[in-house]
Amino acid sequence: MKRKRYRLKKKLIILRLLTLIFIIGIIYNSTRLINYESDLKENNKIQINLNEYIDKDRVEFDELKKQNKDTVAFIKVNNTRIHYVVVKGKDNDFYLNHDFNKDVNANGWIFIDYRNDMNNLDQNTIIYGHNTIGTSMFATLRYVLND
Repeated sequence: MKRKRYRLKKKLIILRLLTLIFIIGIIYNSTRLINYESDLKENNKIQINLNEYIDKDRVEFDELKKQNKDTVAFIKVNNTRIHYVVVKGKDNDFYLNHDFNKDVNANGWIFIDYRNDMNNLDQNTIIYGHNTIGTSMFATLRYVLND
């Protein structure tokens, strides 16, 4: 009788522990999702503001560099929503989780590999960006070959 009660108690403790872990996981992931969506909206606002310095024929790099001295290029890919000011940091880590304004942002920003020389372009210039949910960053790259 005592053994059955002990086993039942043990199972109940394990069940409560697993339930607690599950609840903590749901709260953690929900918080991350909310932060992700908030950061995505922030990046979209930044992009709208940067579009003031970009038109079909030219990009006002001097004005963009005033906002962020790391500005080095602009990328536009036909048949996609890829239309971004590109930055270059001192390493390949910073812009993974910082936006154009250098604020912490889970979505990061489009950036060039720190080892690429923008004055003497390498044979390969590596551009990084997240493949986000929806249509921002490189998410629409799969449409590049569509007519």
